[in-house]
Amino acid sequence: MLGYLSVTSMVGGVNFIMYVPLVLHAAITASQIVQNPLHASSMYLTVLNLGFVKNLAQRVIPMHAKLNELKFDLEVYIGFYLIVVYFFGWSHFTGIILYWQTQRIRYMINYGLQHAYIRFDTKLNANLLSKPVCPAFVRTLYSTVKGMMQSMSAPPSAEQA
Repeated sequence: MLGYLSVTSMVGGVNFIMYVPLVLHAAITASQIVQNPLHASSMYLTVLNLGFVKNLAQRVIPMHAKLNELKFDLEVYIGFYLIVVYFFGWSHFTGIILYWQTQRIRYMINYGLQHAYIRFDTKLNANLLSKPVCPAFVRTLYSTVKGMMQSMSAPPSAEQA
């Protein structure tokens, strides 16, 4: 999450949606510390023993899986959001490039993010690309971009090494 945090601090500004995955990550982490406080430092335990924080963390415990899934889904959607709002002046090109670079690296090492992209692809195919009203060039463009992105995030093969 550190790479995501650095890009978020750069892009942030008017894009407060960028901070939602960080807040979800903090809530999940706090609830895990509340569940198992043995390895937490005293500073964290002091904060987590505050009534409202502990109460919130207790509520998050049964929703870990769903919140984690939501966090990864939001990270995928935020990438496309940044591209769209670029045309309104709410984002900048460097921020978009850095965001997608961190996503590319995180995709290679994080199964949750990989599954989020699979869910995104499934939803996009079901709701847009498989419809007859979708122009052929959109399908072609999407499949081209998808193939390029998959080749960029694939680990190097033995022939390339």
